[in-house]
Amino acid sequence: MASLVVDMGPAISANSIDKLKETINKVGPNDQLVVSMEAADAHEADAVLEILRKKGFNYQAKGSHDGRTYRVIATRLQGK
Repeated sequence: MASLVVDMGPAISANSIDKLKETINKVGPNDQLVVSMEAADAHEADAVLEILRKKGFNYQAKGSHDGRTYRVIATRLQGK
């Protein structure tokens, strides 16, 4: 199982969304995708979550213990 990480940078932008879409295409059936963003941008995570839903991913969002980072951990749904 591989873990692929996408850092959305200081703000979620069109470039970071494109990077996410490119990385999604590399995620295998047993891999994990971690999307990381600043906690201050967590309110913008809806775009990320919508892409993951459309691409057939199950996900769970978690904030870091220090409150600075927001992560979405995603895996492909079975059969997708």
